[in-house]
Amino acid sequence: MKIINSTLNGQIFVCPCHNRIHLEFGNIVIQMNYEELESFSEYILKINYKHYLNINRNAPNRRKLLLHLGFKKIHFALTPNEFLELKELLSPKKEVKTFNPIDFLANPIIYN
Repeated sequence: MKIINSTLNGQIFVCPCHNRIHLEFGNIVIQMNYEELESFSEYILKINYKHYLNINRNAPNRRKLLLHLGFKKIHFALTPNEFLELKELLSPKKEVKTFNPIDFLANPIIYN
């Protein structure tokens, strides 16, 4: 299995044998194909979570963000912090540039 992205409470990994993507977040695992992952990512990344927090502020449930998962009567319930972490997990990985001393030494130092 190859891990595509991970956060403190979740990870996305690929099972090459079955050509399936697994989204693990908290205690939920969702299996999907690439197109379903893309669609789910677009859906999550477009959500204005503050709007839905306001709408659900008086709801009795503790987790105020209820995300429809495409199944009748099944929702993913999240706190604001959990939602932001899920967004981070589904966002494209940013390339981390590491410090390379050779590159640093190859460039001239200019003193003004």
